[in-house]
Amino acid sequence: MSVAHELHSRASLRRKWGHMQIKGLIMEDSQGKEFVMLCDSPENSMGKIFSLRGWQRRRLVPLRYTERERQQVVTSTLLSLSHLLENIQRFGG
Repeated sequence: MSVAHELHSRASLRRKWGHMQIKGLIMEDSQGKEFVMLCDSPENSMGKIFSLRGWQRRRLVPLRYTERERQQVVTSTLLSLSHLLENIQRFGG
């Protein structure tokens, strides 16, 4: 598929379905713990705010980890998202 065709397909999908934003992703680590990476747009900023919360029984819960453990979770999350984005292009139309 050519780049021009791929861009046209994305543009036509956006017109048909509108623009969607990712609000959060639920992820599970190798120990079965679930986490939610939230993404919010602050009212007075052009950037995004990301936060990490635990996910139990379909609700957000605070994480009780040391800074080192939290950094490991964030690093694993970023690696998983990178892997997802690299592989999702295979399924793009």
